[in-house]
Amino acid sequence: MWFFSKRYFPFWAVFAALLTTACNKDEVILDDRDHAPVITLDSESGVYTVKMGRELTIAPTVEYAEGATYSWIVDGKLAGSEPTYTAVFTELGEVYITFRVETAAGKAEAELRVDVLELTPPVISLALPAEGLKVLPGVEYTFTPDIQHSDQEDFRCRWLCAGEVVSTQMSYTFREEAVGSYPIRIEASNDDGTSFKEFVVEVVEKMPSEVRFEKLSHYCKTTDRSTFVGRAVYLAPSLAYIADPQFVWSVDGEPVVAETGAVFKFTPDGPGDYTVRVDVTEGGDASERLTRNIVRGVATLSAEIVVHAFADEEQRDARRVWRAVVSSMRFTNFCPLPGSWSAKRPKPDIRATSVPMKMPWLMQPGGWRRGVMFRSGDSAVI
Repeated sequence: MWFFSKRYFPFWAVFAALLTTACNKDEVILDDRDHAPVITLDSESGVYTVKMGRELTIAPTVEYAEGATYSWIVDGKLAGSEPTYTAVFTELGEVYITFRVETAAGKAEAELRVDVLELTPPVISLALPAEGLKVLPGVEYTFTPDIQHSDQEDFRCRWLCAGEVVSTQMSYTFREEAVGSYPIRIEASNDDGTSFKEFVVEVVEKMPSEVRFEKLSHYCKTTDRSTFVGRAVYLAPSLAYIADPQFVWSVDGEPVVAETGAVFKFTPDGPGDYTVRVDVTEGGDASERLTRNIVRGVATLSAEIVVHAFADEEQRDARRVWRAVVSSMRFTNFCPLPGSWSAKRPKPDIRATSVPMKMPWLMQPGGWRRGVMFRSGDSAVI
């Protein structure tokens, strides 16, 4: 047949490539987001320094650690099995350590480095929000950084806000009434040297709170998730500037009373597309009395995500093929073959929005239609 000829070989090559295109393996979301351990090191850079002959304790924070086993691996050998690791380093140089946490739901690893030095000035670590540090007027925020080598002789620490010394303690409580940006600097010193860290605190009238679902990868065009009937998909929104969040979940407008956590385990009971919605509010007494007669309620932020449930792999693959073909084509100038239209076969509506096309020929949705074919540059209803 004509469409298997060498002339049209590029069409089939591209078509086959599209079959293998997906945002993640099988487009099915596995349950590794809910309970897999999450490690946060107590060194911002993952590098620790210690003076030769001194003792060093590494104490990371581990989330979802119920029933966990811990492994500290140094030079390929197991050196510890506790949540923290303490050792004395007697040789100058670098030591590479792997910290591993395993639970029934999965595992996590963190690579870190210990620099054994002759001199060890303070090392300041202060984890800041990736979106920047924004606070409300008149609210206290206490900063307590991790400072390595604060136990050495003649250790000193001081905090500066807008160039003025505001504290000489290890921690500092920030509170400002005026909206604006406040540069903060923390300085720490001991007998071996001095170090500092600078950041900016922005006081805003209203927090830029946000709730959203993330794409699975940079290559995905939507946030949609896919799974099979009876197989769970785990949904977790990303939050910004929401204190003590409270969650309410619903599926196609129907509330799911049993689900109130940050992660929703959704198991579709039939094929189709489901719209899952999460409403997030701040916990506690977040309402505020504006005047004697007006009380401002608690704001609720929402986000939605679509879950595609397939009966089997055949149904999933068929949909994936059609979506891939349509997304890679463009139709203009519908061109029928002679005899395509008659009184029994009316002229089709071609007013639909066009979609991109790069292939020379394409079958109409539902199969090859006798006497009607589309060429590159044709218009058709999709």
